[in-house]
Amino acid sequence: MKRLVRKSILEIKPYKPGKPIEEVKRELGLKRIIKLASNENTLGPSSRTIKALRDYLPKIYLYPEDSCFYLKRELAKKLKVKRENLIMGNGSDEIMELIPKTFLNPGEGVIYGHPSFLIYEIVTKIMGGKPVPVPLKDYTYDLEGILKAITKKTKIIFICNPNNPTGTMVNEKEIKTFLKRVPKRIIVVLDEAYKDYVERRDFPDSIKLLKE
Repeated sequence: MKRLVRKSILEIKPYKPGKPIEEVKRELGLKRIIKLASNENTLGPSSRTIKALRDYLPKIYLYPEDSCFYLKRELAKKLKVKRENLIMGNGSDEIMELIPKTFLNPGEGVIYGHPSFLIYEIVTKIMGGKPVPVPLKDYTYDLEGILKAITKKTKIIFICNPNNPTGTMVNEKEIKTFLKRVPKRIIVVLDEAYKDYVERRDFPDSIKLLKE
């Protein structure tokens, strides 16, 4: 069976997410676990979320409305964008995977910082692309290094901001300067999964940048 699998798939190291608390207890024989590995909300869901789920329980035998019309409508109002500009996904992984699956051809390059979110490398290999990791500088994305790594085959650049796992960020001025120097044929993805943790005022307004 192994010989039938695509070579690019065989070269991929499996992504290992954080284990559930119950599994860690079982493996290590511990009774009390404080889990920090998966950046989960230790406060749990709000009472309003729990109520909404309970109210929907009688309908779980039906397929949900897959276009997310109502969710997109409310998010579009909040973010001040068009509803057509929004894509819903099952977590950020699905969205990050969707981009290379849509735009990346075999042999084309994808640049990202290293170490950073593992999914960039994994999905690039799945699509037969060329991963181009650029080492971080002082634990931060080296934008100048990324610019130097661009070639004629570069198709996508991922910027994890703030970066996972180092927690550092690049500011709005740095991002603006960087974007002006990137060839327009290249897709730049700003992965801001952890932006809600940022307190600095110079964090980039990516929606504003997109409109510009």
